Amino acid sequence: MSFIVDVEVRQSTIRLVYQSLKEDYSSDKCGQEADGGYMLQLKLFNKTITNVIERMLSRLPHDELVSRVITLKDLLNEGHGSIEISEPPTEAQTRIIKSLVKVILHQQQLSNGTCGTEDGQDNLILSLFIERIYCEFLPDTFPDDIQVDETDQIHNLIRVTFQTMKNPFLESQKCINNRYYKTSLFCCTNNVGVDKEPPIEEFDKIDLENSNEISSVEGETLNSFPRSKSHIDFLPISDETLGLINVNLLPSRKFENLWESLYFDQDIKQVLYNYSTISLKISNFISQSNSKEDLIHNGNNKLLLVHGPPGTGKTTVCKALCQKLSIRNITGNENIVKLDNYNGILLEISCSRIFSRWFGESAKNLTNIFKDIENLLILNESTGRFVCLLIDEVEAIAFSRDSLLSKNETTDSVRVVSTLLTLLDSLKKYNNLLVLATSNLLDSLDSAFLDRSDGIFYIGNPSRMGIKQILLSSISELLDLNILRSNYRKVVLKNKKYNEILDTLSEECFKKKLSGRYTKKLSLKCISEHFRGLPINLDSFLIALSHSICQI
Repeated sequence: MSFIVDVEVRQSTIRLVYQSLKEDYSSDKCGQEADGGYMLQLKLFNKTITNVIERMLSRLPHDELVSRVITLKDLLNEGHGSIEISEPPTEAQTRIIKSLVKVILHQQQLSNGTCGTEDGQDNLILSLFIERIYCEFLPDTFPDDIQVDETDQIHNLIRVTFQTMKNPFLESQKCINNRYYKTSLFCCTNNVGVDKEPPIEEFDKIDLENSNEISSVEGETLNSFPRSKSHIDFLPISDETLGLINVNLLPSRKFENLWESLYFDQDIKQVLYNYSTISLKISNFISQSNSKEDLIHNGNNKLLLVHGPPGTGKTTVCKALCQKLSIRNITGNENIVKLDNYNGILLEISCSRIFSRWFGESAKNLTNIFKDIENLLILNESTGRFVCLLIDEVEAIAFSRDSLLSKNETTDSVRVVSTLLTLLDSLKKYNNLLVLATSNLLDSLDSAFLDRSDGIFYIGNPSRMGIKQILLSSISELLDLNILRSNYRKVVLKNKKYNEILDTLSEECFKKKLSGRYTKKLSLKCISEHFRGLPINLDSFLIALSHSICQI
């Protein structure tokens, strides 16, 4: 059985280690020899942290690792050796950290990296350098190294698969009790994204009667607000494009814990992750043949479409997916924490901003955006960084052209759809591109756009179990924040009394066909409607929550 482990490190303490190692090597040696030694020490330090984490996880029961988040607070309570330090560390704490690192690296060097640290050291390392650990069960995949001597044997295996609807290889793997961890260390970028809304008051000042001033005023409207790029100044994105899209460098604190907060019944998260990773890996693999033509004709469009009713988490899961892809650095090779750097770029197109009242401007806006996207792809193609384009509510710019023409819509709307398809085709040659699109109206989309989608995924309203998980997550968060108080705290679900209560509440929410978004808001709605002070007893909250659900 396998687990994906995403480990967020503490930037302040990791930065101290990196600075200390750099100072040691720059003072003793110079040039390439110093850089080479520094990198070796970095790899050894990162490997040591990874080993400590995997040893800690190996002591936990399987059920506790299936979907687990371990915080710094949990690590501090783990046992002897853990210490709590200030943020940023004091001068005395800085000396302790530097001394510890020297001792650990010295031990590892003497044993050629085969010597493990002691339990006391493990707890100390975890409490000093780890912020949060996300653990996720990874379903078994089909073996990629099967070799069968006889053709008849292959045929028999295929017949068994069709007859039993089971994969004999996967069934045999279920009996294996060994654990495997795919561990990624990361730290979030400090940016909060760029989201620039053009000021409405400027737009309202346009004088339609003065045709001589129209072009200059419109230009002023796009550029009249101050630039707020700061951390993304180095990216080749024009101000006009920034007015039409949102930009985030990944991994970002903005999307922290987003993936773990989503609950779906059909394991849609894992399916989306598999599709996107394989899509990028295939592109990267083919690109190494230096044949761009292969990339264009292999049928890998790197376009995934997620559809379903409003409020089901389509946009959120796409953003969370991009965050996970950047954390796991699927196109990179080395598991070394990058400080003040990024692994990916998320560009979110706001379709409502693309449309202009001027004929031909909408298609022009789209063309300008894709021109900047292509520049980003070229800039990051050789670095292992990917660029993800998220088109939310894509039906606004990919509406069926047949329907538009039958309704006598303007040719400008048709031109936008044709332009989008042409531009998507033009970017297929880049191996570091991923396009995600969401839609509330699948039937309204143009058939040519649907044909270009490598995968189409449906997300509906949550089931009873999904609703129960959302409610439990909300309650756990309120308990952690001390907004709710209870003697049970972390074991609410394991308590039979609360488990049955959550089942009843979930059943009522399911009958009312509540979306995931609305279900998440229920806790705040309940507190706002029924209470005036904090904290609130958990039992009182649950009774009040039932009243809030009845009133829907």
